[in-house]
Order: sequence, then structure tokens, then C-alpha cells
Amino acid sequence: MIKSKLSIALLMASSLPIGMQANNIIESGDTSRVYDIDEVVVIDQPKEAFRLRQQPLSSTSFNGDLIRGLNVQDVRNLSVFVPSFSMPEYGSRYTSSIYMRGIGSRVYSPAVGIYVDGMPILSKSAFNFHTYDIDRIDVLHGPQGTLYGMNTEGGLIRLYSRNPFQYQGTDIKLSIGTKLHRQIEASHYEKLNDKMAFSVAGFYGGQNGFFRNQYDGSHADLINEFGGKGRFLWRPTDRLNFDFIADYQYTRQNGFPYGQVVTKDELSSATITSPLYGLKAGTQSLTKIVKAITAVISSIQGWVLNLQETDLISIR
Repeated sequence: MIKSKLSIALLMASSLPIGMQANNIIESGDTSRVYDIDEVVVIDQPKEAFRLRQQPLSSTSFNGDLIRGLNVQDVRNLSVFVPSFSMPEYGSRYTSSIYMRGIGSRVYSPAVGIYVDGMPILSKSAFNFHTYDIDRIDVLHGPQGTLYGMNTEGGLIRLYSRNPFQYQGTDIKLSIGTKLHRQIEASHYEKLNDKMAFSVAGFYGGQNGFFRNQYDGSHADLINEFGGKGRFLWRPTDRLNFDFIADYQYTRQNGFPYGQVVTKDELSSATITSPLYGLKAGTQSLTKIVKAITAVISSIQGWVLNLQETDLISIR
């Protein structure tokens, strides 16, 4: 009886290292092992907490150097460099519309949204504003309604101003071009201490235009605009930030003159009933074309009346 108990104890002792070694092998090769993770931290703005290349979306980004190198003056200029993005000129800044992947709207319910420093621009009439003091522009393609809400079915454009905590100094920009194109921009960035910084900026721009009003001789596409921006940042703690921004822009712009280019071949083949009959080759104003169409309609009505009178006389 004593020998059997001793043999069982020796067997258990000899089998213990084998079992421990077997468990270690299983644990190292087991792919379904459950690991404990740390506490999940929820960020207040997850849509801006990750880099664009880490987000599952199609996007185009421009940094400050690229924006200045491409001479981007407003959001409309981005349509030259961003695929599937268009912002045509309908006559003035007030009537500009944005189209992304063919989705857009000309009424006051846009399908592409714009955010400036995290704040949405709700009115479509303010989309085509003068962009300056910009550090980065992100163009997000496709629907963004999950994170940004309504009016983002086609996409979203995010603009970020230059941060005075990261950049200090004074910038002055002067431009002059044809038709008395003039523009001046000035901005100053200063960091007061580790917790406070501010920036001020202003601009003026204008152009006499390329067309004249034949009625009074004034410039048909004259534009003058100016504005200013102020920003104050306060970081009392590492987890609390205050960002105060004030931005004002004023634009006085005449509507673009619309016209039609008429070639010599079109004039040579124009019949007497054509609205192009009697015009000269070149750019024609819509007023002339409308007058020509009205004259054609009046002549056709006159012919119809003459035919009716002839029929009545013959019946009598």
C-alpha cells in the first residue's frame, strides 16, 4: 500500500514539467488567444484626429507651400487641380456652385459643404470667398453626411488657417496684372507665450475687367473687394483650448457679360430667318441676339397675319 502511493507521487512529479512545457507550446501557437486591451479613449472630433491617408476615403490635400505655389486665390481655382471637382463661373462670386463627382446644386441647398477652421459655411452665396492666410486645404470626395451632416452628399472641402503657435512673423504680398489687376495681402503672426497667440490679416483686390458696357461705357466685369481676419488662441491647459476667430469680407462685383461667338462660316450659312442674320463675326452680346430673334418672330407673325387676311379676302 505504501509502495503504490509512492509510485503515484513520483509519476505526478515527473509528468508536471511535461504538462507545463506542453501548455507553453499551445499558448505560443494559438491564434485565437484573447488579449486584454487598455481603456478606449473617445476623442471629441474623430473626423479630424487621424491623417487623411489613414481614413477610408478618397481625398486630395494641399499644404501651404503648394497653395501659394499654385496661386490659389479662392476655392474655384482648386477645380483645375482636383479630379471630379468643378466650380464654374456663373457671373459672380454670389452665384457660384460646387459640383463633386457630378453632384451639386445651383439653389440654396448645396450638395457639397465647406468648413473653415472646423466651422461650416451654410450659405451657398458665401462659398466663393477670397482665400488667404490658409495653411491647408482638404478635399474629401464622396458622401460625408455620417460625420458632417447635411449638404455633404457630394463631398466636403476643409480649410485651415495658419496657426500662430506654429508660425510667427509678418507676410506681405503684392500683385499686379493686366486690366489693372491689383491685390495686396498682409498678415502678422505672434506667439505671446506658451498658452496664448494671435494673428491678424487683411487684403484688398480688384480688377477693371475685360468687357465694357456698350450702353454707358462702364466696365461690365469690374470687381473690388477687401476684408480682414483676426484670430486669438488660448490654451489654459493641455486638454482645454479656446480659438476665437473673426472674419469679414466685402465684395462689389458687376455681373459677367454673357455672349455668343459667331464665326464667318455660321454667318455665311445663316438664312434670313436665322437670328444670326445681319450680325458680324466675333463675340455677340445676348442683347443683339435677343433683338434679332424678336425681329424674326415679329416678321413671322406679320407673314401669318398677311396670309390670314389674304384667305379672308379670297373667301369674301
